[in-house]
Amino acid sequence: MSMQRKSLLYIMSLGVLLVVTLTILATTGQTVGTPGLNVTACAADAVAASGNRAKAYLIVSVTEDNGLPVKDLTAANFKVYPSVVGPGGALLDITAVTSGGLPGVYNLNLVPFKTETWKKGTYVLAVSVQTGTSQGQALSSMLVD
Repeated sequence: MSMQRKSLLYIMSLGVLLVVTLTILATTGQTVGTPGLNVTACAADAVAASGNRAKAYLIVSVTEDNGLPVKDLTAANFKVYPSVVGPGGALLDITAVTSGGLPGVYNLNLVPFKTETWKKGTYVLAVSVQTGTSQGQALSSMLVD
C-alpha cells in the first residue's frame, strides 16, 4: 500500500472517530468546553407596583448537568439584567438571596436601581448564574401593574 493511501486512510479514520465522538456527546447531552449549569427562572411582581420600590421575586432553580442541585449560592453568584423594561424603567438590584425551600432553588429579591421606582409594563429578565467554572442562564418575564 502506498504512503499516500495510508495517509488518506488515517485521515479518514480520524474523521470517523470525530463524528462518532460528537454523536455520542450530542446524544448524552454532554458538551465540550466549560461545564454548564441548568438554570430555570420564574418572576413574580408580588407587591411591586408602578410607582413603588417594593420587591419583586425571581425564583431560580440551579442544577448541574447531571441534575443534582447546586447548593450554597449567594447574591455574588447571580446577575440579573432587565432586557426589556416598562417605559422609563431602570436596571435592577438584587437585595437578598434566600432558600427557595428545596435544594438548588433560590428566591432573589429585586428592586429598581438606586432611587428608581417600578414602571408599569412587561419586564423580561435575563438571569446568569456562575459558580467556579460552571455557568448558565435563563429568561423570565413579569408584568408590573
